[in-house]
Amino acid sequence: MTTEFAIADTSAPTDGVRLSQARFRVLLQTLARPCQPQDLPGCATTWDSFQAIASVLIDHETSVVCLPDDPELAEWLAFRCDAVPTRLLEDADFVLAASPEAALPLSRFKLGSEAFPDRSATLVVGVDGMIPDGALMFGPGLEAPTRFGVTGQGADALLTERRALEDLFPRGLDIFFLAGGKVAGLPRSTRTRGA
Repeated sequence: MTTEFAIADTSAPTDGVRLSQARFRVLLQTLARPCQPQDLPGCATTWDSFQAIASVLIDHETSVVCLPDDPELAEWLAFRCDAVPTRLLEDADFVLAASPEAALPLSRFKLGSEAFPDRSATLVVGVDGMIPDGALMFGPGLEAPTRFGVTGQGADALLTERRALEDLFPRGLDIFFLAGGKVAGLPRSTRTRGA
C-alpha cells in the first residue's frame, strides 16, 4: 500500500447533501459501535474514504494536518473543506495519516485536558485491512468483548501506543481506521484486554 495521498475527482454531480448525511450517520455509528467495520457510502478506495470523512467532519473552524505532508491534499482541504492546514501537530484537531506508521508517535497529538477532554485530536488512519483476531476490546457500545485489529506497516506499534493512552481517559484520541470503502471507529472509551 502506498503512503501517498491521491486526490480523486469529486466534481461529478451527486446528491451531495444526502450522501454527506449518510456518511455522517455511518461515522457516528462506528463510534457508537466500536471495532465493527462498516461501508462508507459512495466510497470504493481508502482515498475516497479519506476525502469523504474530510468533507463531512472538517471545516473552517478545524485545523488539520496530513501525514506525510502532502501539499496537494492540503490545497484540496483548503478548497473543498475551507480547512485550516497546519504543520503544528500538537495544534491539529484532525490528523489524516496515510498509514499507521505515518501517525506514530501518538503522544505528539492533542490529548485534551482534564477540564476539556473533548479538545483532543481525531485521527483518521489508512490501513491495509481490519481483522477480527486482534486484541480483545471492551467498553461502551460493545455488548461483549470483541477482537479487533488492523494491518499495515506500523499497525502493531500504533495499537500498542493507543493502548498506553487508555489510562488517560477521559483524555485520549478517537480514531477512524480506513481500508478501501470501509471504516471502523476506535473511540477513547474502548479499552483493550490483551492480545
